[in-house]
Amino acid sequence: MNTFWTVWIIALVLITLAVMYYVIVHLYRNRNSANYETVVAEYDGIEDRDGPVPKILWLSYAVGLGLTLVYFLYMPALGSFQGLGGFQSPTSSQALPLDELVAELNPETKAELTKLAGKPALVAAGRRVFQNHCAACHRQNAQGQLGFPNLTDNHWRYGSSDTQIWQSIAKGRRAAMPGWADLLSGEQIEHIVDYVVSLNEGRRRFSSQVDIGDGRALYAEHCASCHGANGLGGGEVGAPNLADDIWLYGGDRAQIADAISNGLNGLMPSFEGVLQRSKLLAVAAYVKQLDLQAQEQAVDQTEVARGLYLVQIGDCVSCHTAEPEGGEPMAGGLAFALPPMGTIHSTNISQQVNPGLGDYSYEEFHAVMKTGKGKHGYLYPAMPYTSFMYVSDDDIRAIWAFLQSVNPRDRQNVSNTGLFSFNIRFPLGIWSLLFRGDDTLVHDDNKSSQWNRGKYLVLGLGHCGECHTPRNLAQAMVWERAFQGNLIDGWQAPDISANMLYRQGWTRPELANFLKHGYSNKGTVFAGMAEVVSNSTRHLTDEDALAIATYLLEGDELLGNTIDPGAELIVASGLSNDAYADESYKRFAKNCGACHGARGEGRDGIAPALAGNSVFSLDDYYNSVAVVLRGLDPVYSGLEDGSMPMVSYEDQMTDAHIAGLVTFVRRHFGGQSEVITAEEVGRIRKKLEDGGFTPPFHQTALRPERPESM
Repeated sequence: MNTFWTVWIIALVLITLAVMYYVIVHLYRNRNSANYETVVAEYDGIEDRDGPVPKILWLSYAVGLGLTLVYFLYMPALGSFQGLGGFQSPTSSQALPLDELVAELNPETKAELTKLAGKPALVAAGRRVFQNHCAACHRQNAQGQLGFPNLTDNHWRYGSSDTQIWQSIAKGRRAAMPGWADLLSGEQIEHIVDYVVSLNEGRRRFSSQVDIGDGRALYAEHCASCHGANGLGGGEVGAPNLADDIWLYGGDRAQIADAISNGLNGLMPSFEGVLQRSKLLAVAAYVKQLDLQAQEQAVDQTEVARGLYLVQIGDCVSCHTAEPEGGEPMAGGLAFALPPMGTIHSTNISQQVNPGLGDYSYEEFHAVMKTGKGKHGYLYPAMPYTSFMYVSDDDIRAIWAFLQSVNPRDRQNVSNTGLFSFNIRFPLGIWSLLFRGDDTLVHDDNKSSQWNRGKYLVLGLGHCGECHTPRNLAQAMVWERAFQGNLIDGWQAPDISANMLYRQGWTRPELANFLKHGYSNKGTVFAGMAEVVSNSTRHLTDEDALAIATYLLEGDELLGNTIDPGAELIVASGLSNDAYADESYKRFAKNCGACHGARGEGRDGIAPALAGNSVFSLDDYYNSVAVVLRGLDPVYSGLEDGSMPMVSYEDQMTDAHIAGLVTFVRRHFGGQSEVITAEEVGRIRKKLEDGGFTPPFHQTALRPERPESM
């Protein structure tokens, strides 16, 4: 601070203190005595007589004035006067006059930022300039936020050379994208979104190949000129790369559609002429230092690639991606309804600092995976740490390496809701103590390495038991009934025990193909398993897919998951001449035959075969009834075979009609002879309606029989 401002500040302070002293002394002299006979005011017979100001008040004023004088003498509060105490703030102790510092370094050109970034004093000064002028957009930690880029990673839209960084700060940047809402229909925009989402391998996918193809054609016509034919960006024009996972304006489907519809108008203002050159150089040096630091801390890409594979087969994206489908991966926000306990939401696991894993250490992440204990307490077991505890430390470290490469997602975690006691973290630690079990995965020397690899994947990262194993009242898995099926999201995760798979006639190649492609001669995946294949198991190597199939088919004696000695194959009889005379066949031909074929043989690209379909050969008939009541949304249809959606017959058939139809299909196409009653259909219907999975159009007990012509 120069001499003029120092003198001006000292003079102003001293004048202010002198005025305060005069006012206090003047008032004291005039108000330190009083005439008790003088009535100052009277109200309702009550007299307010004159009295002196309490001496304690004058004493307080005197003490305050004295402490003020002491402070100004002892602390650096008077211009450039440092005070008698020699105190310096943490920032001022590190600061040097910027003009002098830059003059000392004497940078000849703005392209010497790399050299300036090696000067700690200048970088510290630049950080303070950044906090004052840049943090409002780029956040205090420079990680950016929605609409403003992250400066702590290795991704630079306009480049990170010294010249390019200086250009961005000094001259500013402007990135405009036109809106297409007036030229394209809503359906066309959605198709472009389908295609754009498909460019990134890590995204959840629920779009058909037809929709993606339509979007590709529209993209080529309207978007490729800026973003490139392959979506990798437009270089100097600043058009972003659409094939990575960095979305400056948000990357869920709704945000992408909004950007296409309404356009974008990004602006980085020019600071040349706003800040002195010394400050511009300082903040540029700080930003360059962030870039150099990110390069130094870059994780081994080989380990990142291995971690990506493990994250994929662990199906992390399905839970840590918000609805609607196509949300930004790893940003969290997916709701898990757990009546009557309440609703919990998955968390952001990107590198965003609070929320996110940006402030986690590897040791803290390891504890989450192995024990379910996070930085803020134990996690709900919806996070399948009861399975992830079997994952090896080497694999956990690879997963951590990948997650460190996930760009920060600017999405706040959603608060959980629930009844009292269920929303307290402490009891979750007790739950973990009681039900987590032993984290030792026993290697069976009597089994092949392929079987043991399959066990590691099924019980660990694949966490198949989390859905396919029944749970007790405390929502812990009942391992005595391992893989025997469990009701989840209104569907039955089917019995995949070794005994049931054997009876259904699965082979290793069939089961491995089913995991990788979502279909086989025993049917097509739907519901939650369609998501598992789409987001997870389709990424399995052929060796790992066969290993999982081997373990599931051979069973595991330690879990009691074995093939019964007297187990027999389930054999479907098919349609005999007598079957055509059955009343239920007429209902089948009318409602099902058009898509599934008159003999249940299926139609390519339309609907899977019912003959030999594993859904109808299960001992449990729940899904056989539920699929008729619920239908199948396109989300739950086949992945690559293009199967069409199936309509719901919830309000088209009575319980008796559905019971007869499902009994007929299971008997002739599934080899199951059990007769299903209208009462059992009604029970499943009510369960689905109570869970909100089907509209409650009718009350089953009051529903009249409909004429056959309907």
